[in-house]
Amino acid sequence: MRCRSPHAHHVSSRRPRFRSALPVATPLYVTVRAHNPAGLHSVTVSNSFVVDVTPPEVVTVPYFLSLQNGSKSERQWDRSVLLLAWQFRDLDSPVVSHVVNVVSQQRGRLITEPVILGADTKLMVTSTGQQSRLAMLLGSVRQVTSSRLFVDSTPPFQGTFRSPLTWKFENVTGGVMAAVVNVTWQDFTDPESAVVSYYVIAGRACNGEELSNGPVTVVHDNGQTYSISRLSCRAASCQNDVIFLGVLAENHVGLKSEMVRNSV
Repeated sequence: MRCRSPHAHHVSSRRPRFRSALPVATPLYVTVRAHNPAGLHSVTVSNSFVVDVTPPEVVTVPYFLSLQNGSKSERQWDRSVLLLAWQFRDLDSPVVSHVVNVVSQQRGRLITEPVILGADTKLMVTSTGQQSRLAMLLGSVRQVTSSRLFVDSTPPFQGTFRSPLTWKFENVTGGVMAAVVNVTWQDFTDPESAVVSYYVIAGRACNGEELSNGPVTVVHDNGQTYSISRLSCRAASCQNDVIFLGVLAENHVGLKSEMVRNSV
């Protein structure tokens, strides 16, 4: 293509038309040859460029990370910080920017101002939301949304023991006599992220746990309004001993209630 420049230092621009579509994912170059009236000429070649007609593809959908161990998480107790990760790729041209929006699921509003990043694949942001979703936009071309993150910053409500609390000597496995304690409790609740398990201890003192060999974990049963545990205490006990019991509840984000205590 020839074009004339009426001035010696004029910068020219043209939009050439091609008979066929330019190839995709192929380095292309533009060569410009300049001539003067004396018949002399010079040549310059542009940097390479690539035609990319496809948006970036999602390798890993955006997700939230645990602030404790960096693993994938759908719940956390910290309301002030969110840790996010994702991965996209584009085989034709590199991903150069990301736009990150953190949205409250309850109200549909932005928790933070849109964050514009380069080729990063992780981000830590401050937040005050309770339920959040992560929305990402790449160059106004590809948008994806993460799964929900539920934020619960409060422990379960403390419950109570339920009568009767009893224990007796029984012949357990291997012919060993042990104090078997029947423990029942109720009213441990968590309206935000629910109770997931309980920890039961038994000892000879108010804060002791030697009879239960440390906390005994009991999984919460969603179908019951109360929970029961049968503790086998193999440590030596006498018929008239007093056994001190303790129970606390844990929710899905790992927060624990205050321990309720009683004796039997």
